[in-house]
Amino acid sequence: MKRNLLLLLFALTLLFCAPILFTNGVLKNYGDIYQYVWPFRHYALESLESGTLPLWNPYIFAGAPFQASPQSALFYPLSLIFYFLPMPQAINLFAFIHLFLNAVGMFLLLKSWNRSQSACLLGAIVWSFSFFMLSKMSAGHIVHISGYSWAGLVILFTGKAFRKSASGQLNGLTQTFLCSSLVLTVTLQFFSGHTQVWMHTMILSAVIFTILFFRSEKNRKIPMLLLLISLGSAFLTASAVQFLPTFIFALHSTRHQPSDFLTPKTVYEIATSYSLPWDAWINLIIPDFFGNPILGTHRTQDFPSLYLETETVYFGIIPFLLTITGAIALCRKRKFILPLCAALMIYLAAGANSPLYNLIWKLFGFIRAPARFYFLVLVLFIFICTYFWDCLLKNRSSLAKLSLLIIVSGDLWLHGRKFIASEPYSLIMHRTEAFDRISQDLLQPAPIKGLRSYAPYRIFGDYLLPNQNKAMFFHLQNVNGYEAVMQKSFLWYFAASQGSSCLYTTGVDIKNPNRNSFTLFSVKDLILRHELAEVDWPEMKIGSGLKILQNSNPFYPIRAYFNLRSMIDNQKLLSRLNSPAYDPGLEIMAVDPELGYGYLFNHASFDDLMQGKVKTMPSQKVTLTKFTRKNAQSIRFLWECAQKASFWNFVSEAYYPGWFVWTEDGQCRTPFCANGYFLSVFMENVNPPKSQVYWIFRPIDFLLGAGISAMACLFILSNLWKALRLKFAPKSSSFLY
Repeated sequence: MKRNLLLLLFALTLLFCAPILFTNGVLKNYGDIYQYVWPFRHYALESLESGTLPLWNPYIFAGAPFQASPQSALFYPLSLIFYFLPMPQAINLFAFIHLFLNAVGMFLLLKSWNRSQSACLLGAIVWSFSFFMLSKMSAGHIVHISGYSWAGLVILFTGKAFRKSASGQLNGLTQTFLCSSLVLTVTLQFFSGHTQVWMHTMILSAVIFTILFFRSEKNRKIPMLLLLISLGSAFLTASAVQFLPTFIFALHSTRHQPSDFLTPKTVYEIATSYSLPWDAWINLIIPDFFGNPILGTHRTQDFPSLYLETETVYFGIIPFLLTITGAIALCRKRKFILPLCAALMIYLAAGANSPLYNLIWKLFGFIRAPARFYFLVLVLFIFICTYFWDCLLKNRSSLAKLSLLIIVSGDLWLHGRKFIASEPYSLIMHRTEAFDRISQDLLQPAPIKGLRSYAPYRIFGDYLLPNQNKAMFFHLQNVNGYEAVMQKSFLWYFAASQGSSCLYTTGVDIKNPNRNSFTLFSVKDLILRHELAEVDWPEMKIGSGLKILQNSNPFYPIRAYFNLRSMIDNQKLLSRLNSPAYDPGLEIMAVDPELGYGYLFNHASFDDLMQGKVKTMPSQKVTLTKFTRKNAQSIRFLWECAQKASFWNFVSEAYYPGWFVWTEDGQCRTPFCANGYFLSVFMENVNPPKSQVYWIFRPIDFLLGAGISAMACLFILSNLWKALRLKFAPKSSSFLY
């Protein structure tokens, strides 16, 4: 019977996803597939095909960690789909599989809560085909869907493991199976790529644990706490290959902390953006009451994300009525836990629209878009809805239940099918005239005598330019990008250079490209949709509302310096950097790590140089004669000098822990942050006439995490395999018994 119901869920998923499965197009979306999923998966595939792990991404933000970004989903098993199928078909199939897994996960979760078969089917249908889930398809948030698809199993195994622990029944085979399954599903959800979905699931799991903990007998509390600690440790070890790099990246990035460039008010506005408005709840009864941007009728038609994040609450009129009456029934029986939890999550989803939220928002400030707490609201609504379904229809015929399920499914399909459609992608993803012209321009011979390779100059696309990450397809190094998590140093640098009004949640903009601080990015081409008043670069119009401004004398990105100035703090550094008296070609600057902003590592060799305000090396004729970028995280320079020389090697690329510099004689040096954002290393006693220098990005956190995860996963999988073999092994018989 259960198998037939799962086949029915598969058929329903097929019905909803038919427009994208039987087409040559790609899932129609408002941009995240084109700006996130496609470029990231393409870059990962390209790197893996070349035999390298994509740890570093040189094509956005003048360099940024790639694998450390959770949305890379590099170690998520189902990402393999993108490596073996054409990208459009892979995207469509990935969305379909995870929409189905959503339904299966909720079905099994409700089954573990002793709901009837029909109630489990109702919950699975409501969960997987609600507006909340289907709207993620239109938004292009298929990474969200992949995270939600594991939520049901995570909650299932959390509840089972701790219920049995609370009753003293968790031992032997059951303990091995449940604990291994829980760690595995939590790890897979974390690997799937969206930490916010994982955090929300952990919040609900924590609520379940807390309830079971306080309900348990006194002698069971310590075993439950020990189990929680052991499970947390097992997760950290199993996920270390992703968790450690992501954690280090989080320390270097910012989403919610007040700072010298983000005021508390600005941070609060960012943290509470996409709060669920109270009038949006009318959509529970009348779907799309305020219109729908897909149909061109929404009240904020120019901002479809506002609708997709804050108004897609409909999950069927019958399930909604069952939820309301079920909550009332639970309260009458003095079973307040589910209704109270649902009310709390509604309060959090409303965000800035909730009274006194400004007093508690810092607890959840790291989770942008409070409206996404509706995920937890919907899960709790489904628990209540299915509870009352069983109360109401316990003695009803199967035909009555089937009829209601058909009505619910038809309701959701009729109102929700608009969210899933196919569209041609060639006009969006093809190589445009702008990219052709820029590529030709950047491939021109370098204007430096003796250099035997082209100059790796950069582009900058303004914030109005769609699909900043498209540069990744054509190996164009972009100072801008589209990413939800950016380094603190990048945001700070741009705020000081161009003003805090140029900062956005997924990128930056520009006002004055002539400033020294911007010059250091080595930008040769600006791609603009808006006008810049303070720039005199020659203009090349290319149509489509775009224009290219070309810098006739760009700053060369690799240099040798003989003067280093030590600054007290970054404000002083930027003040000098933007002053007319400063010549970026003669001196580099650095902040003392003991006094500076955002540095986690001190290097003895660098500290030695910081004893005085200005450190000067004897000026020598040092010439860069070759530049080779073997791959994203490996660069080779060839320096020529007439006699032994010491200098600072400056590279116009983002500073981040994990870069190491190796010389021909086997010496390893650690770079430091120069001029507030860039890489530099002290090259001491470079031998004439030629010396090769290798810059390699090899973060210790990744190497350590990979080793820990490999051992942990082998241990967990072997235990799970043993448990499954014992569980399903045929019982032996013997004449002796």
